[in-house]
Order: sequence, then C-alpha cells, then structure tokens
Amino acid sequence: MSAAELFNEANLAFIDEEYEEALELYTKAIESDCTQPEYFLKRCIAYQKVNKFKESINDADMAIKISQGDQKIASKAYLRKGISEFESELFAEAKNDLEVANTLIPNDSVLKKWQKKITEKETQNPSLFKKEESNTLHPQQEVNTTTDTEPEQQTDATEQPQSQSQHQPQPSQQQPLPQRVRHEWFQNENYVTISVFIKKVKPETVTIDLEERALSLTIKLPTGSDFCFDLDPLAHEIIPGESKYSVLSTKIEIKLKKKITGIKWSVLEGEDDANLTQVTSLDDTNKPSYPSSSKKKYDWDSLEKSIEDEKPEGDAALNNLFQQIYRDASDETRRAMMKSYIESNGTCLSTNWDEVKKGKVECKPPEGMVAKPYNE
Repeated sequence: MSAAELFNEANLAFIDEEYEEALELYTKAIESDCTQPEYFLKRCIAYQKVNKFKESINDADMAIKISQGDQKIASKAYLRKGISEFESELFAEAKNDLEVANTLIPNDSVLKKWQKKITEKETQNPSLFKKEESNTLHPQQEVNTTTDTEPEQQTDATEQPQSQSQHQPQPSQQQPLPQRVRHEWFQNENYVTISVFIKKVKPETVTIDLEERALSLTIKLPTGSDFCFDLDPLAHEIIPGESKYSVLSTKIEIKLKKKITGIKWSVLEGEDDANLTQVTSLDDTNKPSYPSSSKKKYDWDSLEKSIEDEKPEGDAALNNLFQQIYRDASDETRRAMMKSYIESNGTCLSTNWDEVKKGKVECKPPEGMVAKPYNE
C-alpha cells in the first residue's frame, strides 16, 4: 500500500473516531514518505485527540519545517502547536506560536478562542508568561572571580533558582480528562444535529462559538480546567444565527442550520469530497411502494398509524362516544341531549326529542345514591 493510500485510510479512521488506528496508519504513511507536511499535521491533530501533546508539538514542528512556504499548512501547524503547548502549560511558547498563526489566519474562529484563553490566563497569572532566565553566569561574571566578589556571586547564584521556583507553574493536580468523549451526528434537509455525550453539565458552564465553517464547544469543568470540542473546518457552511443548542442531563445537543438546505453531508469535519446529493424527505409523490400481489392499493403508512394510535379507554372513551354522537346528530337530537343532560343534573342523556320536550327531565341518580342540592 502506497503512502497516499495509507494516508487516506488514516483519514477514514480519524473520521470514525478510531484515533489509535489513525495514528498507526499516519505513522506508516510517514515512514513510507516523510516529505509530506500534511501527513505530520494530521498526525499532530490525531495526537491531540488522545491528549498526547508532546508528540503533537513534535509533529507540528516537522510540518512547519518541511512546509516549504505553504501558508495553509504552516498556519494550521502553528495553531495546533500553540494549542498543544497551552495544554502542556507552556504558556509563553503557546502565546508566541498563536501570534504567528494570527499573522497567517487572523480570522480563524478556533485561533480567536485560544487567543482569548491566553489573554484570560495571562490576566490571572502574568508570571506564567515570563520566560525562565538562564542559571549560568554571564561571561563578565565568570572572569570577575576575585575573592572580594566571589561570596556575593555565590549568594546570587544560589538565590536565583529559588526565585525561579516561585514563578515556575506548579504541576496541575487536576484529574486528567478522558481521552475520548463520544459524539454522534445526523442530518435532515435543514439541520445537522450533533450530540456530545457528557453527563451532568451545567448550562452556565457551556460556551459555544459558531462560524460559517467552524464550531467550538468549551465546558468549564469542576476541576477548574476546560474541556474543548472543536470542529474546524466543518464540511459545509452553516448559518450561525439560526443554529442553536441545548444542555441536557446526559448530553449537549447542537443543531447547525445548513446554509444550503437539502444537501447531504457525507462527513462532519474536513473537506467533503463526495458528490453532493439531496437529503430527500418522504412525501406523497416519492413514498416507496410496498410489493403486493393485490390489485387494490393500500396506504400502509396510514394503516400503521391507525394501529399505533392509542384508543381511549374508560371515561375518555365514553366522552369520545358522546362527542361523536353529538357531532353527527340532527338539531332535534342535539336539543334533546342538552335538555336531558342539564335538567337531570347529568344523570340522564336522551336523544329522543319527542319524549324530552313533554316536560322536565327528572334527576335519576344511580341505584344506592341520593341526589342532593349542591349547597347542602
């Protein structure tokens, strides 16, 4: 199998969320042809999906190195490298690489989201963004080693690491995030619906940013860290203003409004290279016909619906019967029903007007019961 074929197989595994298999195939493709920057970039993204950020940074560096001025590859590589550095708590490096990405793709929605995270983190703790100073002495200090100054230099040298340790970010004690969060999607003529399965999420902790070809979901976790779910680029354009989401007890459901209604998305993320087809809905003109030897045609859908409809029972069934009788009755029959029911306080219902019109209909309570005025 050629490198290109391995790469295509890896992409299919990535789409199916089989990230470990995708990583294995990307690696084989790179071993077969290590001159393709896109191979390294895609493996970089796959490493991010399984939270292997060190490997992701290395692949981003390789993609930049061999991109040969390809701005599309370089911009995405700098972006992905910055994200992995942020997740690795290399905040100063992340800021620098995201700034480089900003010069190449300033309007990218995912980039804007991570730059916002950088700004918030720097506002909370500016010391995290100070690069570490070197512990080695400057050349002048090395030459200047007289007995008068030596104790002072040694004191400075011993004190310097202590000051650095104060500014050095402490290792996070937060619980690691799960490597994979399951999500599913389906579509109709107008919407693509995505379900991200995370339980017990509070609506106020959820932020969703939508662009025409990008989706970014961020959840503030109780541990203080963020869970991020990004789709960039989406397979086709959407209308952000008409899209919506809801936070349920077991999942977050996102409905993306298709910009071009009716087309079928063959993939959710990336370039949709498949031939565009229409998502058709079943109406009276294109309903499938069921095979039958009978000359008479039946509307099986209507028959199935009538079977599935629940029939009323008890008092509901009785009321339904009376309503049907009243609806189909003549004026005299309706008059008889109303007069007999009201005058008998609901104990008699007659449809014979000739009998009812002769006088007041008496109240006839059921056997063993006594009729009394309401105010007694």
